[in-house]
Amino acid sequence: MDSNNNHPARVRVCGLWRNKTRDGTTYLAGPWGSLRVAIFSNAYKRDEKDPDYILYLSPSENRGTRKPEATQGAAPREATRDDDNLAF
Repeated sequence: MDSNNNHPARVRVCGLWRNKTRDGTTYLAGPWGSLRVAIFSNAYKRDEKDPDYILYLSPSENRGTRKPEATQGAAPREATRDDDNLAF
């Protein structure tokens, strides 16, 4: 729960850091237990009903709790546009 109890139903899951792929795509990433979380903009959003962001989970690479570095290679296909104004 939040320490100030303004939002008692919220549970903090993990911290995320802003990163950029080699091709310049901005994304958020961080550790979540034994998993790595990455959130990319949905470059294929065509309709208001489509999600704005896509969340990916992958096995952790034993990075511990230190700040993750940019991923090697290009971003997943859904994340081809740059979005420096993430809503998080």
